[in-house]
Amino acid sequence: MALHESYGELLNRAHALKENNQEAEAFDIIRRIVARVSRLSPQTLTKRIDLRNVLVGGAIDGSEIGRELGQTDAVIELAGALAHAIPESAAVAESIKAQALADAGRLDEAIAALRAASEMEGATAQALVILAGEALWHERAEDALAILERVPEQALPEQDQAARHELAAAWYVHFRALAQLERIEEAEQAWMKAYDLSRPEPTPTAGIVTMFVQHDDLNKALDYADREGRPATRGLLRGVVAALKGKPEWAKDEWQRIVREPFNVEKPDFHDWIECALRLGDKDKADAALDAAAGKYGYTSRMLLLGGVLEALNGDLDQARLSLHTLAVVNYRAKLHRERHIFERDRWLLEQTIPDTQVRSELIELLFNPTPEDALPSADEVEMKPAGEGETLEVAPAIDEAAAAVTPATASPAPEA
Repeated sequence: MALHESYGELLNRAHALKENNQEAEAFDIIRRIVARVSRLSPQTLTKRIDLRNVLVGGAIDGSEIGRELGQTDAVIELAGALAHAIPESAAVAESIKAQALADAGRLDEAIAALRAASEMEGATAQALVILAGEALWHERAEDALAILERVPEQALPEQDQAARHELAAAWYVHFRALAQLERIEEAEQAWMKAYDLSRPEPTPTAGIVTMFVQHDDLNKALDYADREGRPATRGLLRGVVAALKGKPEWAKDEWQRIVREPFNVEKPDFHDWIECALRLGDKDKADAALDAAAGKYGYTSRMLLLGGVLEALNGDLDQARLSLHTLAVVNYRAKLHRERHIFERDRWLLEQTIPDTQVRSELIELLFNPTPEDALPSADEVEMKPAGEGETLEVAPAIDEAAAAVTPATASPAPEA
């Protein structure tokens, strides 16, 4: 058996152990794999893409397990081994280190690691966006902006779609950071740059609509809702703003226009079609659409919310509590509870659809105020299938996205976790 094949088998064994809730044993195997492969020279790993993938995949998988186990120093060792063996992955390694430090409550050290990674030679725009996003998840918007300053602003031709979308992603994180700092005019300008660069698949408008609603500028919120390219999302947002303007009939017209069209689970805005049905009180349509979507994708985060609302409307409060508590756990573990502006749409949904004041207050409290992590269910108690196409909830930046910047496109994929 070739040496790299044995590493692949060991990684598979580690994954099986993790699935069996034997995280400590899995972590030990992965640490040994990373230590062994990282001793190879960078030149060897450049030639041996299979071994390179084993190292990158092992470091990423190991960091996730190690962080769950609270093994901060061991995760930092994994990051160091990755950076040593694949120098161009140093930014990814620093991101791994930063997440481990943040989990341990060493936030200043974590932010310093992110800033250091952003200043490394050869840090790509993609890596900088991910590092800035991680800083933003820790409510360090000023640090996120400082990291983004290293993204080169350049004129790009219309045909260079890949580069334009990469720059659009940078401007969107820029928008979120400025919105968090309540620098509204600058945030709007950053969003417009992201929007212009991302065409013909323009930036989603929910974030900027939410920003203007929060600042009581409903006319501007409506203007930006009109820019939304996805029909169900556009109708949903227009109806939400109309409802907030105190015009319920206008809101209903917007939502009815959407649900008159047949439900199509293949469309990227299928969640918003379901939300329109819920806002109209059409429980049968919402139920049938949720069943169809769950059959194709499993339960995404947003479907947990929509399902919880439907359960509450059907009087099944125990199941509604379970759905929203599960979503709160998922959000907490993804650090999303730190960016509550993301969830204002969810608050509006609960406020505008649950008629019972006591139930509504309980469900909002359950979703928006997660308990400390040690009081939450363990990871194996909360099973979430991967988000399907059309998942609109923003999520924390995953390190494995950054791995694309250091793993050649021609390489075979790293072993799946």
